[in-house]
Amino acid sequence: MSSPSFKTTPVKWRGLTLEAAKWTFTSKQLQGIVSRAIRQSAESASIRLLSPEVLDNDLAKETERLEALKADIQMNIKVQVRKRRNLVRSLGLYAEGAAVKQDPSGAARIAEDLHEVTDICDQLNDELYEVTDQLSQIHKLYDVHSASALAVALRKLNTSFLKQTAEVHALREEVNQLQVERDEAWKQAEEIAHDLDALNEVIEMSGTGTPTSARSMSRRSSRVSIARKHSLRALKVPARSSVARSSSRRSVRSSQGSAMASAGMRSTFSSDVPPVPPMPPHGRLSGPLSDDSTRNSFGKRLTFHIPFHCC
Repeated sequence: MSSPSFKTTPVKWRGLTLEAAKWTFTSKQLQGIVSRAIRQSAESASIRLLSPEVLDNDLAKETERLEALKADIQMNIKVQVRKRRNLVRSLGLYAEGAAVKQDPSGAARIAEDLHEVTDICDQLNDELYEVTDQLSQIHKLYDVHSASALAVALRKLNTSFLKQTAEVHALREEVNQLQVERDEAWKQAEEIAHDLDALNEVIEMSGTGTPTSARSMSRRSSRVSIARKHSLRALKVPARSSVARSSSRRSVRSSQGSAMASAGMRSTFSSDVPPVPPMPPHGRLSGPLSDDSTRNSFGKRLTFHIPFHCC
C-alpha cells in the first residue's frame, strides 16, 4: 500500500477558448450561449457582490491560511497512514504466532494502537474535506463576484443604450419635423418670389418701373429655386475636412453678402441718393434746380427750393 498522493482527477469536459469556440460553434450556437448567460445574469437574485476590502484582504488571507492548513493536514495523513501500515504488518506477525510466545499481550496493544491511528486518520480526512470545501467556496465567491460585476456593468450598458436610443428617436423625430418646416419655408419663399416677380412684371408693363434695372435683375423665383437645390445638395454631400468646410462657409457668406447687396441695388423700390447742389457765392437763390433734380422711385422729377442768405 502506497502513501496517499492527494491528486485531483480532472473531469472530461473542458471549456473552449474564444478562438476555439469561434471555430467549433456556429453563430446561432454562440448567440444561444450568450443569450442564456445574459438571461441568467439579468436576474437580481443571482447578483452577489463583495466589497474591495473583503475581496483583496480577507479572502486573500483566508485562502492563504487554508492552503497552508491543507498542506499540513495532508502531511499528517501521510504520517498516520505510514504508522498504520507498520501496525498492520506487526499485527500480521502476531497472527502467524511468531511473536506470541515472546510478548503475549503485544497483539492487544498493537490492535489498540491501530484503532487509535485509524481514528486520527478519519479525523484528518474530515478536516481535509472541510478545508477543501472552504477553498472551493472561496473560489466560487470569486467567480460569482466577477459574474455579478459583469452583470451590473451589462445592466448599466443596457440602461445607457435604452436612454441613447430614446434620445436618438426623439432627435430623429425633431429632425423630421424640422425637415417638414424647412420644406414648407422653401415653398413659401418660392411663392413669395413668384408674387414679387409678377408684381415687377406688372410695374414694368405699367411704365412706372425702371426698365433697365428690371431687365438686368434676374427672377427671384429662379434664385430661390437654385438656393433650395444647393441646400438639398449640401445635405447629401459627405463631411469634408475642417479647412474645406471653413473655406466653403467663407465663400457662401461672401456670395450671400454680394447677392444681398446686388439685390438691394437692383430693387425697383430703391432710389439713388441725389447729388448735393453747389452753393452760390452771393445772392439769394430760389428756383427749380433742373440740373440737380432727382427722380423718386416712380420716375417723377423732384424740384427743390432752397432759400439761401449770404452773410
